[in-house]
Amino acid sequence: MKLSIIIPVHNEEKTLKKTIDYLNLNNIKNKELIVVCNGCTDGSEKIAKKLTQKTYSTPIASVSRARNYGAKKATGDILVFHDADTACSKNYLKAIRKAVQKGYDFGCARQIPETNNIWYKILLKVANYNSEKKKIFHGNCFMTKKIFEPYNSNLTSFEDTELALRLKNKGNYIYLKNCWIRPSERSFRKNGYFLGIMKIIIKGALILMRK
Repeated sequence: MKLSIIIPVHNEEKTLKKTIDYLNLNNIKNKELIVVCNGCTDGSEKIAKKLTQKTYSTPIASVSRARNYGAKKATGDILVFHDADTACSKNYLKAIRKAVQKGYDFGCARQIPETNNIWYKILLKVANYNSEKKKIFHGNCFMTKKIFEPYNSNLTSFEDTELALRLKNKGNYIYLKNCWIRPSERSFRKNGYFLGIMKIIIKGALILMRK
């Protein structure tokens, strides 16, 4: 089974190479890296072209549109959506392929913190609980191309949660405990952990209420 790793990028010249290095440490065959630069004004596209087989550029800064565009260009059986500032364990991609081979259609891995900030640890504990028990995957997720549905491009946040709720009862879901992904905490460091987390809780609650 071929994996298509889709990386939406918006001005990530400082993090993109490190993210791709983590993915390449998985050292698996039959995969493709697809970078979709959306609304970039820095050197992200130049870096991506040096490191990946497929690099595309779109004028509008939209993570949903970038993911959907990458999915259209993908030739793999499994779509892996991976943020441009996120690290992963060395067995991450192997665990995904193994899960699909066992009959699972979509899912995500355990999230671990980048720092020891107590507020962020609490946030990830809640997020991991929802991923494991409620089948609500996060932005770094995977699904078979067969089950994939486009992200809602009208949403500017929680587009992953909205898609997870749509797919919830349409296939076999798995929460991968034996591997991990580590999202960047830079936005929380910049804007404040407590305020940032409160915004996430409120926005997430509004999305869930709509469903």
